[in-house]
Amino acid sequence: MKRWFIFFGLFVGVFLIGVVDAGSCADSDRIMKLYSSTNSHGALWDDTNYEYDICYSNIFGSVYTGANPHDCLPGETNKVLGLYQNTNSHAEIPSLDNYDVDVCYGDLVCQAVTDPAVCPADYRTVVRLYQNTNSHISNASDTNYSVKICCEGGVSGPSVLEWRDMSGNVIASSNVGNTVRMVMTNSLAGSFEIFESDFVTGDDPIRVGADAISGVVDGSNFVGLWTITDEDLAKTNDYGDFYFAVDGETSGFLSVDFDDEDDPMNITIVSPGCGDDYDESETTTIKISAIDKDDLIDGKVTIGSLVVPFSNGEMSFDYDFDVPGNYQVVVEAVNSRGKRSRVISNVMVLDKEGVNYVDGSYVAACIDEPKDFSNIPGSIVNFDASSTRGIKVIGGVVSDVFPGSNSLDFYWSFSPDGRVYGKQYTGTGNSLAYDFITEFAVAGNNLAVLRVEMN
Repeated sequence: MKRWFIFFGLFVGVFLIGVVDAGSCADSDRIMKLYSSTNSHGALWDDTNYEYDICYSNIFGSVYTGANPHDCLPGETNKVLGLYQNTNSHAEIPSLDNYDVDVCYGDLVCQAVTDPAVCPADYRTVVRLYQNTNSHISNASDTNYSVKICCEGGVSGPSVLEWRDMSGNVIASSNVGNTVRMVMTNSLAGSFEIFESDFVTGDDPIRVGADAISGVVDGSNFVGLWTITDEDLAKTNDYGDFYFAVDGETSGFLSVDFDDEDDPMNITIVSPGCGDDYDESETTTIKISAIDKDDLIDGKVTIGSLVVPFSNGEMSFDYDFDVPGNYQVVVEAVNSRGKRSRVISNVMVLDKEGVNYVDGSYVAACIDEPKDFSNIPGSIVNFDASSTRGIKVIGGVVSDVFPGSNSLDFYWSFSPDGRVYGKQYTGTGNSLAYDFITEFAVAGNNLAVLRVEMN
């Protein structure tokens, strides 16, 4: 009998679960759009369905200042790549003419370069393709795609100092308790000092001298993080005109409010999905999305003994499932306010001898709703474990086993009240075994444990 567990934490009777929108850049700064950061179809800059932006300023460190940046120049000298159609499209390198829709931008000059070759001096990777034509598209950092679209742009332009949220959006206001980015484009060194402007009594020093904030290099930008505290605001009587300075250059103003607002942290395992299966020794890409507009995320991905850290944004790496059996991809994160999130994908790795599958059984327990460490309004909670999946291999033939089958038995237990649920549905295929509503008697920390067995 094969069995698998998933442990699940809940906070009952506190707040609603929220959803965070993906980050974006201004229309004039957007080169094109992707459906997702990797292994994606593409669309033109003004597409209303795709949400992942390829932004000029993120790549070249400054905002393009020319007129009509999306117009193609004579001879298509500023062509970035070709698309088969305006949206939901495959792509090809800029030197080919098989496709009719051109992605053009500003005065970029672009060419395709294939790993391990590097982009020429003063060129930056804008996106990557899997192959020269009829290709999916990924962002510049995805090393799984070897064809780089290298473009020459404004990497040597003047520095621009901007306030940004933790998703990279330019902002002019924030709240006490938030963490914000201070970005100096086209710079690789310095330290950040923060002041509050006062034309009457002189500017109030907030973080200066020994309290100045050190930065880190991010591409061609220099970036510092400021978590806005009550102690910072106590150094001034005015909260409307904060600015930061680096090497004599100053930013625009940031206003700070006292509103008790907190954008939720949204941690997602893009792949693998819970219940996915792989063959022994198959390599897959682990992809994580970590979004929190106003807090710094400190996270880790754990698969067996492997631990990979991550922070705000998207991260991916390859993993080789070299031993058959059940695997847990566990993603845990805590933000700068101390709020926690955990997401688990249980996957199955099938035993093979050569090209033939070895007889056996596998099961992956999955809780789709609610998310681990969710804050639930009230005491009534809907549990949905319908993505749970099993596999039987008999005579080398692979068969899927889904919830509702008599072959999957679901067992639930809840603490601190000690309730046990599911024995009455063992072997019946009753949907109440994996999709049900229950009530928690006590607000606070509650734990649900799901055990799934293949009989």
